[in-house]
Amino acid sequence: MAEYVELLVKAVDATHPDKVKDIRGCWKRGDVVDIRPAGFKWGSEEGPPKFQIVTMLKSEADKLDLLESETEEKIIDAGKEEQRVELETLRRRKLKVNLDALVPVKGEKVELKAGKVSTLVITKPSAKTELESIKVVK
Repeated sequence: MAEYVELLVKAVDATHPDKVKDIRGCWKRGDVVDIRPAGFKWGSEEGPPKFQIVTMLKSEADKLDLLESETEEKIIDAGKEEQRVELETLRRRKLKVNLDALVPVKGEKVELKAGKVSTLVITKPSAKTELESIKVVK
C-alpha cells in the first residue's frame, strides 16, 4: 500500500525591507516548511491563507529533498593558514512547489494521488542571481 506525506507549503510571501535578508531569510510562496505523515494534525494557523497542505507519495517526496536550503560555500579568512569553509544560505529552500499548477481535489486541501503526481510542479529558482542583482549602497 502506498504511503503518503503532507507538505506544509507557504502560500504567501513573507517579506523584509532589506532585500538580501528578504531573499535569504524569508519564507516565500511555494517553500516547503515541513513534511509530516498523511493525516497529521496541523495547528490552526497551518492552513489558508498563509499555508497550503499538499499530500503526495512519500517515495516521491523522499527523492526531492524538499527541505534542503540553497547554499554556497564561503571561504572564511581566505589566504590565511587557518582558513575554513562555511555554508552560506542563499535561500530558505532550494526547490519550490508551484501552487498555481495544483488542482484541488477536495476542500482547501490538494491531494496528489498515484498517477497525478506529475501535476506537482517543482521549480528551482536561483537566489544567487537575485542576490547579484541587488546593488549594495554604502
